[in-house]
Amino acid sequence: LKEGEIVKLKDQNNKFIGYACASPLSSIVFRIMERNENIIPDERWIENKIISAINFRKKINISSTAKRLIFSESDSLPGLIVDQYDKTLVCQFHTHWAEKNKNFILETLINFTESEAIIEKNSSDIRKAEHLPVLETQVLRGKIKEALIIKENELMFYVHPLDGQKTGWYIDQRENRKIISSYSENLEVLDCFSFTGGFAVNCLKAKAKKVIRLDSSQGALDIGTENIKLNGFSPELSPYICGNAFEELRKMRDKGLFFDLIILDPPGLSPSRSSLPKAMRAIKDLNMLGMKLLKPDGLLAVFSCSSALSREELLLTLEWASKDTSREIIIIKEMHLPEDHPRLPSFKEGDYLKGFLCKTIS
Repeated sequence: LKEGEIVKLKDQNNKFIGYACASPLSSIVFRIMERNENIIPDERWIENKIISAINFRKKINISSTAKRLIFSESDSLPGLIVDQYDKTLVCQFHTHWAEKNKNFILETLINFTESEAIIEKNSSDIRKAEHLPVLETQVLRGKIKEALIIKENELMFYVHPLDGQKTGWYIDQRENRKIISSYSENLEVLDCFSFTGGFAVNCLKAKAKKVIRLDSSQGALDIGTENIKLNGFSPELSPYICGNAFEELRKMRDKGLFFDLIILDPPGLSPSRSSLPKAMRAIKDLNMLGMKLLKPDGLLAVFSCSSALSREELLLTLEWASKDTSREIIIIKEMHLPEDHPRLPSFKEGDYLKGFLCKTIS
């Protein structure tokens, strides 16, 4: 069995299951690609799948010039991620099959999109798990400025695809930024793990009184300040704290600070099921700190981007935190991935982003 090879899977009764790509050394050995026995996943098949993914996104009303164009298994293209920032594509190849077919995939993207530049960003730890080399980010086509400007929800943001997190921007939180900000008018907001200010700028647009940003990266905070100025807001409305969120939240608790709305959007704390118990304790502690800093009738938005953590388990951490702080909460909104991140029922890992907007009961 070779890495990236297309194989025909059958059950114990010799009944056809589907065509799959193989990753013998991975925790996921086979990834189903096609369930029709008469259709073999060849180059023509790849081209049709890419065209189908592109056409689907064209039909969606996306309030941004940034979108996920191809979403791995959900588009029947295992391990292939393509994000579009206006006329720039950022590609990730996370499986041997995607790596093996890289050149044809890139050729197809050039032929069927209006892209002027393509970046390959294969620095993810996912490649390590697949026994693929972690590569330096490189520009494969065109010329790239250090920063691109995208439009989202009638706002503008600087995006740094060459050295930013993920492909440069958290495209998956687009709709959730809009949802959370709709509650923020006249509120004092604490935006934890703020990155480059996506939630903060949306809240300022919605007339939040003040948004304090908290992040461990000075570089991300500086870009966030630039994004605030880019949209015509005063940086004084959104001061920042550079530090460890757990430590800084404890300092705020000890000082007796309180907020109307707190956003907790940490990085993935549970990369696998084996690390889940430790991650759930950390998330519970984070939720507890957030609840202790809320004013009466305050709002708490909590998110997890860990595919290993289920929606039910995230909810459980909220239940634990509520009991340990003696602060009763109600869930007023559930949040999900946007439409350009479709979910495949048989691939639960694809439904990685989950969130809850909670309200404390006085």
